[in-house]
Amino acid sequence: KLLKLQSCKRMWVAITATLLQRLLSLEEVEVTWCKQMSSIFDLGNISSENQQFLLSNLRIIRLHGLESLRTIWKGGVKPLPPSVRLAKLTVVVLSSCGSLKVIFPYSIAQNLLQLEVL
Repeated sequence: KLLKLQSCKRMWVAITATLLQRLLSLEEVEVTWCKQMSSIFDLGNISSENQQFLLSNLRIIRLHGLESLRTIWKGGVKPLPPSVRLAKLTVVVLSSCGSLKVIFPYSIAQNLLQLEVL
């Protein structure tokens, strides 16, 4: 339910598409002090035919001290694959992520109806 990464020195992506498909009950992601981390979720290899809803239980994202973080959602501003749902996301906490310019592209933000804390 909780994925916590801390002080990972040589990790560039927190959650690959392959790993994400195995974390169906993931509710919380916390990534702190990973100096090389450039993105959190790499959704690049997720097929649009995927029948499982990914991230449908994700409620909380906490990111801190990620100097190299450029994007949360690797793949830019293109829409999320249909199998990725963020219906339960309520809290996003960011601090000391100076290279991050966009938290959510419009294609993602328009579906965050439960978001309470940003």
